[in-house]
Amino acid sequence: MEDDITSESSEPEEAEVGGAFAGLAEAALGTLGDLAENCGSAFLPYLEPSLDAILDLTQTSQRSELRETASDWLPEVGVAMAREGVAGTGGGVAFPPRLFRRILPSLLAALADPAHPGARSWAAAVIGQLGHALGSEATPFLADLGPAFRLAVGDGDDEVRANAFYAIGRIGEAVGHAHHEGAWPGAELCSHALRPGGEGPGRVRDNAVAALVRQPGLPWQRALPLVLGSLPITADLEEEEPVLRFLLGMGAERLLPHIPELVGAVGPGLALGRLQKDLSQSLLALLRQVGGADPQRFRVGVASLDPAHAAILCRMLDDVTGSQ
Repeated sequence: MEDDITSESSEPEEAEVGGAFAGLAEAALGTLGDLAENCGSAFLPYLEPSLDAILDLTQTSQRSELRETASDWLPEVGVAMAREGVAGTGGGVAFPPRLFRRILPSLLAALADPAHPGARSWAAAVIGQLGHALGSEATPFLADLGPAFRLAVGDGDDEVRANAFYAIGRIGEAVGHAHHEGAWPGAELCSHALRPGGEGPGRVRDNAVAALVRQPGLPWQRALPLVLGSLPITADLEEEEPVLRFLLGMGAERLLPHIPELVGAVGPGLALGRLQKDLSQSLLALLRQVGGADPQRFRVGVASLDPAHAAILCRMLDDVTGSQ
């Protein structure tokens, strides 16, 4: 007769997410994510105590790997609850507004924690991830998020500012034009960071320019000079594609007054071959168009590049440069 393993224990074993052993805590967090994903609504009675334990861990742990694992767990449980259509969790959106409302005070407290820049950086990133997952359902939370991110973009820690702009971009993209005018200062904060004398080259500026192109309703006449003046992307290469696609969307006519800046902005990514094929081909076509319209200013832009990058770009554009 086979052993009946279900009779060995009538109670589920406990997993201590706040224990002294980091490996066990990480494993416990992973288990909670699996339970939420696979149990659906059956996990609901354990949702509140699990949230309490996770939020306490994110507040008290100084181990970055635990905060990262906790941040992975939050979207997992939210998506699971939404998928099951659990009452009050906002079925049909990627993250339930009810859960976001439940955890937002703790996230905002971590974002403002003066003693722990790691916690501030983590909180900014998680708010961005969850705010993006909320979609237009993030709109009611903008009144609380706006003032918090006004402070975060002035943080003395580079990583905190970088993740603050990451979050501003994701939230702005999520709410689109659903936000009320003036309720979300995303475009204002990004513009301030990208002004002359603002953020220098690096991840903070990369995230700020990527956040700017994700903000709804910003006039292109204001956005375009700021974007061109903040390129090329130098540190956070994941943000390069959305920014360059923004430039493509401007079209040749709007970019003609900015040919040298355009070449300097897109040249490194093209020369280093780090762009997707369709994006690379579209940018090369755009450069051919503007280069043919104003060869002299096009050469000024090429001359501004690193010589090795300039040589590669010229070979890619030999039908333009060879005739000049």
